[in-house]
Amino acid sequence: MMRLLPLIAIAFSAMAQPAMGQATVDITPQTSPIASPITARLSIRLAAGERVRLPKNPPLPDKAELLDMKAHPSVPQSDGGATQVVEYIFMMYKVGKAEFPAVTYEIVGEEEKRRTLSTDPGSFEIITSLTDPKTADQPIEIRPPVDLPFDWKRYLLPTLALLAAVIIGALMWRKFSTRRRIIEERQGPPPVPPHLEAFDSLAALKSQDMFARGHGRKYFFLLSDIIRKYVEGRYGAPALERTTDEFEREFDLRYERKEKRDKLMDLMRTCDMIKFANQETSREEGDRAFDQAWAWVEETKPRKPTAPEEKEK
Repeated sequence: MMRLLPLIAIAFSAMAQPAMGQATVDITPQTSPIASPITARLSIRLAAGERVRLPKNPPLPDKAELLDMKAHPSVPQSDGGATQVVEYIFMMYKVGKAEFPAVTYEIVGEEEKRRTLSTDPGSFEIITSLTDPKTADQPIEIRPPVDLPFDWKRYLLPTLALLAAVIIGALMWRKFSTRRRIIEERQGPPPVPPHLEAFDSLAALKSQDMFARGHGRKYFFLLSDIIRKYVEGRYGAPALERTTDEFEREFDLRYERKEKRDKLMDLMRTCDMIKFANQETSREEGDRAFDQAWAWVEETKPRKPTAPEEKEK
């Protein structure tokens, strides 16, 4: 009987130790406050010449966050093998009982022989002050407001920085606004659009009533100059220093459509016939030429872009 006792002790010791390659899981602490670090410790028994490969990102319970993974140096055993300990540190944000899922790992032995194993899941519980049996029945004391002394030094630097930024911004605004005003004063008012200048000149010519004073030919001279000046300002085409024939050759379809070009040439030839004739003209001819000039400026003046809503109307 005495000889059997050592054999029985060895048998119980072998039964207490995990099988080669099998990992045990220990969760610490078993009961943890919410959002506090929890450690899942994996201990793996390895035979001689074996090593283990574990995932860096193991499966985690719902509402859990992995903080760190620590692989400790293997501890040699008397049988020639070793024990490898790996810790997964995580936090849990869900109250109640939970399980650390099974972790699949790989054992690599001699001649690169591999086998895949999995741990058992580890259970634990997340509590709060309301779910902790030790504090669930205890009233929570409401603390009164704490009077903190005003630390003016804490706000001195931000206040000075803000004040400096305001002063710099005001100086920059004053500098650039003054510079812009000086530039605008040097440039003067914007030029009058050619069509508005032409309308003003035509209205002034009409108000002079030159036919009543016997200046019909002069009226057509001035009318021709007004239209030629408008053409130069509106299109950039030389007109004042050109004869009608020269201008007709240069003022081609690049500037205006044929219908409007023909109307302009008819008006300019009418003015030429009166300007270079030796006889006076009538007020009716002057009014007819004036209406043609006014209508041509109205037809050819720049148009503002039409909004889509206005086009639909």
